Amino acid sequence: MSHVNIDSGRYIRWLQNMFRPLWPRSLLSRMLCMLVIALLLAESISGSIWYRQFSLRNQASLESTIKGLVQGMLTSYNFMSSLPYNYRHLVLQQQLALGGSQFFISINNHVLDEVQLLSSQAAKTVVSQAKQELRTQLGERQAAIISLTPADQLKVFNAGVLVENLPPAWARFGITTSHKDAPVLVIQLQLNAHEWLFLAAPLPPPYDQLESPLFSLRQVGFTLCSLLLVLLFTWWLIRRELKPLARLAHGALELNSSLDSEPLPEEGSAELVTATRSFNQMQSRLRAYLHNREMLFTAISHDLKTPLTRLRLRVEMLEDDKLGKKFEQDVADLEMMVKGALQSMKDTDLHENMESIDIMNLLRKTMDAYLNVNVSGKASPIFGRPLAIKRLLNNIVENGLNYGRRVEIVLSDHRDYIMLFVRDFGPGIPEDQWEKVFKPYYRLQQDNRGSGLGLAIARSIARAHGGEVALRNHPASGLIVEVRLQRYN
Repeated sequence: MSHVNIDSGRYIRWLQNMFRPLWPRSLLSRMLCMLVIALLLAESISGSIWYRQFSLRNQASLESTIKGLVQGMLTSYNFMSSLPYNYRHLVLQQQLALGGSQFFISINNHVLDEVQLLSSQAAKTVVSQAKQELRTQLGERQAAIISLTPADQLKVFNAGVLVENLPPAWARFGITTSHKDAPVLVIQLQLNAHEWLFLAAPLPPPYDQLESPLFSLRQVGFTLCSLLLVLLFTWWLIRRELKPLARLAHGALELNSSLDSEPLPEEGSAELVTATRSFNQMQSRLRAYLHNREMLFTAISHDLKTPLTRLRLRVEMLEDDKLGKKFEQDVADLEMMVKGALQSMKDTDLHENMESIDIMNLLRKTMDAYLNVNVSGKASPIFGRPLAIKRLLNNIVENGLNYGRRVEIVLSDHRDYIMLFVRDFGPGIPEDQWEKVFKPYYRLQQDNRGSGLGLAIARSIARAHGGEVALRNHPASGLIVEVRLQRYN
């Protein structure tokens, strides 16, 4: 049992993986697809029920019609069989002279071999019902031949002439049908050893088309038009209801670039109004939080300048130069850590507006301040925050120069993003430390230079632009910092 469950689970996952690329991604398209599937399923179920009921009613009506035809033919047979032998042909001629009857009647001296039309279930039902009615009325001993024949292949008289080839004078005694291959019920009953009564009658509409299609073109066209109208109305309705959700999604994307955008209108269904109101409140709280944070760190920066200045003055007043140098180093480290923390908060802020950035021009201006930096490759403009991207480049290049003394930058241009490969020629970083160095204030044990914030700030800026920063060692020597920036964020 468990093996069967595992196989079925794998099969379901295989189906999901196969159809996942075909499944639309937008909510509107998904809802329309689900609606189409539901409508087709409902049409199939209702159509199956309707077809079954229609078939039962149609079969009952067909059996009743055949029963009436056979009873009429038996009435003619009973009348003819009751006449003396010498009067039968005379009565038949008089009947034809008066305009005939509802059947084609003739007296033949042998059984005519008629073409059987039994290609459909309805045709078999006609023959079966006719045989059953004859057995009920005449019993098993009466010789009777029953056939269902196309009108254009119906043979009459002893010569077996096709009814459509009769002379014009005999046309009024022929079989009148709506189309040439309409089914004709033929019953041949034995009167005596040398006479057979030939009775033929076309099936009345709508049974003159036993092999009619399940659905006519008119029905299919009506169903498709109805389905199309339902889909168009539903598309308009869903699109109208999803507009607030689209605005909410657009507002969430805009939140990444600016917190100063206008609050979203609270429209739509109750759930969307609640979600939009919560989003507006979140945006307002974020704006207030960042404003308070900026004021807090501005105050901290201002308040720390005075104590640090006093500490420097007191260090200079120390008589012990060796101790003074230690205190001076501690003060410098403290000042660097404070500036690094404040700079980290400033560089990851979201107040800067997004704009088109000529990455080649920005890189050239930024690298002019450095020696031993070589740039190769080209990249098209991207959309982002210029000062933040400049800070990202400065942090990575300064980190490379500190540890490798020489830096090479290679650019790679792609359709949706650009790549920067920044290589230094230092000792590299152990693989188990690659993710740890992105943590704030983390420094390798063998080195105490820097504040430990450069790579953390660089990754934060890259991720704010929909990108990423990753590390790997060069096979020869040095570290490669891979920077990926989305072209449109």
